[in-house]
Amino acid sequence: MYDTIRDLIARDPDYPRRTWILDTLSRVLDGQLYDVLPYDFHEERTPAGEYVPLRKRRPSVKYPLCRVVVEDSVSLLFSEGHFPTIDCPDRVTQGALGLVVRDARLNLAMTDAAIRGSVGSVAILLKVLKGRIFFQVLDTKYMDPVWDLRWTPSVGQESG
Repeated sequence: MYDTIRDLIARDPDYPRRTWILDTLSRVLDGQLYDVLPYDFHEERTPAGEYVPLRKRRPSVKYPLCRVVVEDSVSLLFSEGHFPTIDCPDRVTQGALGLVVRDARLNLAMTDAAIRGSVGSVAILLKVLKGRIFFQVLDTKYMDPVWDLRWTPSVGQESG
């Protein structure tokens, strides 16, 4: 059924296939996958009187099960009680990093990144403004990665 609905979502040929895939998966996460179907569940007939098959009708009840599963899983990674602690032999550096993590609210950025990235990918922009650090989670639907093979180590060759 997913493939049937997915195939109804228009694909812009000016964008790579990756953009369309991330768009459809984002719709699943956001509970918007069925929005592409032309009829509400209770609409059994078209205005012309023709029967509307169930596969062309939106569900009568929407439940965000995918989002619930993703958010529950992510909460085990980055919620207040589960966020990784800073471990560093230099206590001054450890304290400074701890302040940055708290001041920049890194746990919220990582939670947002994990939820958005559950469909494929995500980018985190780090900004430094007036001595403060900020993190911004970016949707990568329209960011097409470009790989520079000159920087890829050969098989059997160690990097770094």
